[in-house]
Amino acid sequence: MSGFEAVAADIKAAGGQIEAAGAGVKGADPSGDIGGVSGALPGSQSSGAAGKLASTWQKRFSGWKDDADAQGERMTTSAAEYDASDYRSDQQLRILMHRTGETL
Repeated sequence: MSGFEAVAADIKAAGGQIEAAGAGVKGADPSGDIGGVSGALPGSQSSGAAGKLASTWQKRFSGWKDDADAQGERMTTSAAEYDASDYRSDQQLRILMHRTGETL
């Protein structure tokens, strides 16, 4: 038999781990680590570059957290849809088997 098997509980658990990782970086602000460069080298190219880098890091960490939350939610929804699909398939098979006199 070819194909794959989806384990809804594993998908849901992985989604929860992604959301937890997103929550872990929620308060992270790596831009603060380079904030002193601008003050130490006022007017220099390094000062301007450090400011741009700090801003970029801040946006990307915030975006990563939002993306992780969204991915975790999609995985949780996917797991629920797998379960619902399996249930519907089981019910349809039971109806068909009942009509034909077959048993499990």
